[in-house]
Amino acid sequence: MLLFGCLSCPAVTHAGDKPSSAVARYEEAATLMERNELHAAYSIFEELWKTKPSFDVAMAMADIESSWGKFAEAARHYAYAKSNLPITGEVAYAEAINEGLDAARRHVVELRFEVTPTHAEVVINGELTERPTFTTPGQLSIEVGASGYVTDHLELLADAGEVKELKFRLVPEPKLPPPSKPEATRQDWVLWVGGSVTAGLAAGSVLSAVSAGSDRDSLNRLDLAPTQCTQTPGDDACVKANHLRVLRQDKLATAQWLALGAGVSAVGSGLLWYFWTTPPAAQLEAFASSDEFHLNWSGTF
Repeated sequence: MLLFGCLSCPAVTHAGDKPSSAVARYEEAATLMERNELHAAYSIFEELWKTKPSFDVAMAMADIESSWGKFAEAARHYAYAKSNLPITGEVAYAEAINEGLDAARRHVVELRFEVTPTHAEVVINGELTERPTFTTPGQLSIEVGASGYVTDHLELLADAGEVKELKFRLVPEPKLPPPSKPEATRQDWVLWVGGSVTAGLAAGSVLSAVSAGSDRDSLNRLDLAPTQCTQTPGDDACVKANHLRVLRQDKLATAQWLALGAGVSAVGSGLLWYFWTTPPAAQLEAFASSDEFHLNWSGTF
């Protein structure tokens, strides 16, 4: 159905908002429509629509789309023309738009949406669409989504002429806690502190032993006879030798105690680490399978 009477003369009357070049292109397209050169006319109307949508261009496109059987597109353009018709628009325009919209509605499904949040996008059969909208009847796959919300899906079978009222309430996506810096566990502290103490004691033991060895070398360099200090105990060399012997014994004793402390620290740190890293159930299981456990219980009976 082509409403040529509305498109040729009255449309030019409302072209005041268009630049002169757009008016000329509109009149060219209207002339092509009168000649039934619809594809050429539609290309010009589509060009004008992309530049600046207007009710008269929408109406012209809808007329052509209806003649091609593209009723969903036609209904959308008729609806736009109806909602954007100037208050002072001719009655002929309003009547033609209503007539075309009613005819297109019989072949399409009208979808009306109530969506929260309002800025959510609606995709029908993979195509982003506005709300409300008209679409081809049949199986419809509707997807509603927005940034920060869980996307909602709906599969719908609709017949021509139906009006569907659809409500979507999107649920906010769960907020993940901000990544926290890993805190040192008890096991970490045992390894760091126990390891540091063990290493310090072991190093002290080695240094004391090395120093004692140095004192022994100093004694050897004095080259004292076996009975020299017995005969002349006040000799300077003998006094120095006695001092080195006492100092060397103290250093050896210190090295031994430090080595013992390093061993105790290593064993203690290892035990603490084991009991804090191994679950209690595993500890009991390990003890129950030990020889000591079986010997104790076997002696009971």
